[in-house]
Amino acid sequence: YARAATSKTGSLDMNKLHTYKYNEDLFKKVTTLPGATNHGMVMILDWSGSMGHNLIGTLSQMYNLIWFCRRTKIPFEVFAFSDVYGDPNVRRYASRSGFANEFKAGDIALSSFHLLNFFSSNMTLAEEMDMMHILWMYAARYGGYRDWRELGFPYNNPNNLNLGGTPLNEAIIAAMDLVPKFKNDTGVQKVNTIFLTDGASHSLDGVYDYHFDSRTNEHTETVKSLKSGYWGTRKGNSDIVTDPVTNKTYEITSMTNDLLRILKGRVPGMNVVGFFIAGNGRSGRVDKNTLRYLLPLDEMHEIMKKIKFINKNKYLAISQLGYDEYYVLPGGSALKTENETLDDELIGAGKAKLKSAFGKMSKGKLSSRQLLNKFVGLVA
Repeated sequence: YARAATSKTGSLDMNKLHTYKYNEDLFKKVTTLPGATNHGMVMILDWSGSMGHNLIGTLSQMYNLIWFCRRTKIPFEVFAFSDVYGDPNVRRYASRSGFANEFKAGDIALSSFHLLNFFSSNMTLAEEMDMMHILWMYAARYGGYRDWRELGFPYNNPNNLNLGGTPLNEAIIAAMDLVPKFKNDTGVQKVNTIFLTDGASHSLDGVYDYHFDSRTNEHTETVKSLKSGYWGTRKGNSDIVTDPVTNKTYEITSMTNDLLRILKGRVPGMNVVGFFIAGNGRSGRVDKNTLRYLLPLDEMHEIMKKIKFINKNKYLAISQLGYDEYYVLPGGSALKTENETLDDELIGAGKAKLKSAFGKMSKGKLSSRQLLNKFVGLVA
């Protein structure tokens, strides 16, 4: 705001006309913020079975982010990716499910998956609150013992909404169409795309191809395996992928990370942020084996230092190819957002005690909202 400039528009402000006898300034004003950018957010959430014990904490973090976007009028969309939603009888391969005509040889073969549009800035407030309530009751079914008096009775979920696998790669490919459409529809200058998962993606099925059957003298559709999986290339080889929209060609050495590169190529200037819920159990602590998997080049003493940092700060920022920013989060109770107020026992307490209690309460509320904190840093 220090660089803000206020100027007159040249149009009369009708709300000030009655003050003409003692006010010379009757014109409307406009305030310009140099360098200000309007932002939008697309969040893609992991709806897999392993998320069950972290769903309450994840929704708590996500709801605060949604409330912030609505309060600051930031357009947003929230999707969950699932491989169990929809018709359970649909088979995996297009060549076997009757959709082969939609693809041609060389196209990437996707497993059966869906994106569920849970929240949108286009929803009414009543619709948003209803959806928040239903998902909260649904999440209360998972993660062990719950105090039903506090959380409410669990929601009997539709069969199609069950938690399943982790088709993250397919979700990234779907986002290549969804995110540019979101930017075009909302007119925002900068999109912030957020992926929240608790595990690596399934590998893609492969690429569509044709197989010649010498016995029947016919070509039939088939799926040929890729050389690259989510873990990297196999046997020292790599796949080459050409984006049909940008016409850019990419060498695939790590499927998930390189798909994120292709996504960023579709939307120049976009921020792609990853949140990885690494902790599990009621405490949600991140163990050394998880960090060793994420940071294979780090020495053990460095791993232990980072675990201490996570325990204290409830996050760890690491460099991860494909994401602009990548955060490792604890799970369990560490994901919960603090909403405590000052205790009634402080009535009549001295200034020093009140100051200490208020500072502790404010710090807890701030440090517990990790998704919101990082997003505010992006749009500030």
